[in-house]
Amino acid sequence: MTHRMLSTVLLLLTLTYGTVSIADVSACKGDTQLSIGEKQIVVEVADTERSRRYGLMFRHSMGQDCGMLFVFANSRIRTFTMQNTLIPLDIAFISADGTVKEIFTMQPGNKKYPSTVESDFALEMNAGWFEENALQTGSVITLFINDASVSLSQIKADN
Repeated sequence: MTHRMLSTVLLLLTLTYGTVSIADVSACKGDTQLSIGEKQIVVEVADTERSRRYGLMFRHSMGQDCGMLFVFANSRIRTFTMQNTLIPLDIAFISADGTVKEIFTMQPGNKKYPSTVESDFALEMNAGWFEENALQTGSVITLFINDASVSLSQIKADN
């Protein structure tokens, strides 16, 4: 299976929340819908070198429940920069088995933000989004494709 199938993927984060919240996806540029607990979000998938390098640069805003999922070909320490990124972002580093390993906030500017853990995926959302939605390190993400559970490790990026 290729990472290109992500447009049909629903992610379910195994957390318990009180109410179902539907994303306002009209402001989202992506077309991949994710479920995180009972929260619905829409992400752009950055699965090529070019799309990962460009990321969310030059955006003046991003919808409330919109983000970008970075997919990598291998697991290693990742360094993100906010160069040419105009909005503050939260980032979650995620392992191949779907475990959220680290979350922190990044501010616009030229500062580099290295992870302290190896990851295969990174999810960027508006600053404060993870805390507002009670997402924490140690949470486990499960992928669903056509209603079947699939390991995140089956999705890899182009080099």
